[in-house]
Amino acid sequence: MGKLKRWHITTALVTASAAIVATSAVLQTKDFPDIKLTPGVIRTTDVQDICGHTTSVYRNTTQTMKDRVYAEYGIKSHPPGGYEIDHWYPFAIGGADDVKNLWPMPAPQFHDKDKIESMLRTQLCKGSITQQQAKNIIDHWRTYYTEESSNRLGGVWTEDQDDSE
Repeated sequence: MGKLKRWHITTALVTASAAIVATSAVLQTKDFPDIKLTPGVIRTTDVQDICGHTTSVYRNTTQTMKDRVYAEYGIKSHPPGGYEIDHWYPFAIGGADDVKNLWPMPAPQFHDKDKIESMLRTQLCKGSITQQQAKNIIDHWRTYYTEESSNRLGGVWTEDQDDSE
């Protein structure tokens, strides 16, 4: 019997994100880019465009772009799988394939952020959140995700499980 896990956002998350973003700035840590190098770039605000295509349609990050990002961040060498060139504002919410939207995100954090990005796309396409709310959540994504369990997020995240075959 397979399990299908679905993450969804609650009204509390949207309300909390707006309050946090109103007074906070993105901090540079292992979970966040240097905002001077990676301020983030949005390709489109058209939700129909965002939701009407798979993100692979917009994925054109070249090795030259990746090398430039590593150089800007002072990373001269890195082990395979040690980093992912991440789109700060992901395609899933309208982010651009632009050097100013790219940064070297260390492993394994990029797997965690990918989960948030997927959830945000679903919620954006359902009309449950706006693009600005999605951007606000990305700006504070670590607040909304913990590796341990949804309970550690104080009820902001809930997990539905479908045990049907």
